[in-house]
Amino acid sequence: MPKYVASITPARPDAERTRFRRPLGVAVMAYKAVLGLSEIVVGVLLILFGLAKLVAAAAMWGGQEWGGYLLAANAAALVVLVLLISPRGRRTGRPRDGTVTWSRGGR
Repeated sequence: MPKYVASITPARPDAERTRFRRPLGVAVMAYKAVLGLSEIVVGVLLILFGLAKLVAAAAMWGGQEWGGYLLAANAAALVVLVLLISPRGRRTGRPRDGTVTWSRGGR
């Protein structure tokens, strides 16, 4: 009968399982988590604004005056959100030093 020597060595961590435990991997996972959560929040807000518009339309159809006020408040809130979120809402198109540059068109 042959003698088998059984040696028990601790298993080394699998490279595929530990590659995301590095600092950059953790940062990427945190970024993706924040991005996914923000998409959920924006989706819920859009649903709420859509429902508010439907309620306002139904109220105005029924002759209620507050439906118009709700629709105006909804539109104002959406404009404010777009101006806060949109990068174009904060840009003026001019350089920071206040100078204006002119171009000659196709040259």
